[in-house]
Amino acid sequence: MMKRILRFITVFLITILGVCLVLGVYGFRVNLSESMPLGIYRKVSADAERGMLAATCLTPELAELGLERGYLQTGWCSTGINPVFKKIVAVPGDMVDVSQDSIRINSKVYNGYPLLDTDSHGRRVLRDYDVPIRLKEKQYWLMSDYKPNSWDSRYWGPVQVKYVLQPVFLFKQTDCERRL
Repeated sequence: MMKRILRFITVFLITILGVCLVLGVYGFRVNLSESMPLGIYRKVSADAERGMLAATCLTPELAELGLERGYLQTGWCSTGINPVFKKIVAVPGDMVDVSQDSIRINSKVYNGYPLLDTDSHGRRVLRDYDVPIRLKEKQYWLMSDYKPNSWDSRYWGPVQVKYVLQPVFLFKQTDCERRL
């Protein structure tokens, strides 16, 4: 009886792994982070535009800090993290200004979340750029409008987009209380 259960579990896990590998080959990605709805997303061949969802691998320094503080998960990016999924809120040529109480994109207040001084563990959250900043070619401002305390461009500044995403299937997520 025990051998049968063990065999079933082994076959089940191998099947799940196989399905994940096949989906990955065809451009599907699973989001398990809390900064976007849990679900399955698909890489799409499209130019990155404001309002689209995007993935980035961050710089080695940001990846190291994110892993160190537990903001990010290890993964297949060259920096050792899983790609970070966020919404594109500003594109090359846009002017971004960040203050304690608002984010302005091209002088208009972005209806997002304010800049936080500390994370949920009381650690200071630093900003790694000077404002105002005009985004250069291939620079994007990525934010989560899904989770108020998401670690995003409010803290890292502009980034390059690795690829854009389209939701395929989203799970309903009601508990977004986990903090940075």
